[in-house]
Amino acid sequence: MNGTSPNESKYDNNNGSSSNYTAHFRYNYVRTIANGNWSSSASWTNNILPSSTVSAEINNTITADGSFLCDRLIINTGKSLSIPATKSLTVNGALTNSAGTAGLVIESGGSLIHSTANIEGTMKREVANADWSVGLDGWHLLSSPVENQLVADGGFITIPYDFYKWNEPTDTWLNQKVPGNGITSFIPGTGYLVSYDAGGTKTFAGEFNAGDIGFSNLSLTGTSYYDGNHLIGNPFASALLWNTGWSLSNVSSVASVWGETAQNYLSLSNAGDIIPANQGFFVQVSNAVNSFTIPASARTHSSTAFYKDSPADFLKFRITNSANETYDETIVRMNPEATAGYDVAFDGHKLTGSNIAPQLYTRISEDEFLSVNTLSSIVAPEIVEMGFKANVEAEYPLTAIENTFNWAITLEDRFTGTFTELGQNTVYVFSAQPGADVNRFALHFSGTVGTEDPMSDEQIKIYSNNGNIFLSNAPAQSEISILNLTGQVVLRGSANGNGLTTIHASSLPEGIYIVNVVTGNQSVSKKVSIR
Repeated sequence: MNGTSPNESKYDNNNGSSSNYTAHFRYNYVRTIANGNWSSSASWTNNILPSSTVSAEINNTITADGSFLCDRLIINTGKSLSIPATKSLTVNGALTNSAGTAGLVIESGGSLIHSTANIEGTMKREVANADWSVGLDGWHLLSSPVENQLVADGGFITIPYDFYKWNEPTDTWLNQKVPGNGITSFIPGTGYLVSYDAGGTKTFAGEFNAGDIGFSNLSLTGTSYYDGNHLIGNPFASALLWNTGWSLSNVSSVASVWGETAQNYLSLSNAGDIIPANQGFFVQVSNAVNSFTIPASARTHSSTAFYKDSPADFLKFRITNSANETYDETIVRMNPEATAGYDVAFDGHKLTGSNIAPQLYTRISEDEFLSVNTLSSIVAPEIVEMGFKANVEAEYPLTAIENTFNWAITLEDRFTGTFTELGQNTVYVFSAQPGADVNRFALHFSGTVGTEDPMSDEQIKIYSNNGNIFLSNAPAQSEISILNLTGQVVLRGSANGNGLTTIHASSLPEGIYIVNVVTGNQSVSKKVSIR
């Protein structure tokens, strides 16, 4: 091997052994010569690393310590290649693994893309402990990247545990512990709901899925807007681009993933949004005749949790609270092909989350709620009704975390009579308790509300310096609240009406805070950094 260019074709006689001779014809390849990292030239013959046109042969113990690409890949018997968390490998050509499931290991958070069928390997997934005394804490939607693994393998039913499969016709979770439910193996492309008192590392081991997985005529039972939801799963050893080449037919363009911290279902609303590896997600069919494909061409390397970039005319709210870490999100967007009613091609129905988490949604009728509401961009609507349910008594920061609209949009709080003009990262803070009227908010487009202009950060300047927070031009007696990012009020004050108000905040830990100013029925908020 020494002295041989990776561009030469040659025969290799099984490491020079004269016995048990096996001839291999290879072109444009390098092989490992020492244990170590993929990125180290010392690991490879002639100090040449594999590339999109240079194949790799693993003849040692190698760690893919970055994001790498190679032509073909060969893992020899007794050798191993591991891909750690946040690292990735793409194999353009054929992949051969003679070392079995121990020879190709993807650690939790790692990523592999290849196209060769029936390749054995192992993929690990770290699962957090559940506090079963707290709402829906510690639940995960899982999906297997390998074919037909037994549920009993890999630590997935280590006692104490919960393991369920969703059944649309009966609108119930089927318990794996009930033998009659027949949940013995992971089905490729299917998601499962799991929870573990001990948590830890779960292991998928077997032949990696590498091809498209198609679905057709999934059931639609009943007439409620909740019906027709099916728990699907990412079947690959990498992340997946939602609705990119999926060929959806009578299937909603909005999918729902379980946010483990949010304890709510969060929406994948845009083509190209990220579905992480091992992630289960819900899709909803609108007709009993339906079909879609999870395409291998949609695989991608990404450690992003769920979301990508936002298009134009897109508004996403996130609501947090001061009582716990849970949150919820809702989206309003524009498309000229949308209608005022529910559109399977553009809208997503709201799925209810934990009973300790806030619930935020828009309404298109008295009894139909949306997590994603797509409006016609031809004529701006006068009002969009936005509902909110408080499951715990707390203060609730409502943030426009993404706003690419060109329209002027104002948030109306009907309980307090407050109007807040929305920009990027505008925060409106309010108090709420369980049992309050859910029809609390409305969005007004193009400034159609009131006769008094809302306050804006053009009028009130908010900034920080040397541990102090300064407010310029805040009206006299304005109420000022300083909140941390969990929604807790850490300081209060009022404007003195002398042009510049100073809030001494040096006692606060370093970090990002929200300054909320309320005067009369208007408010303005801004994030500041305390250092």
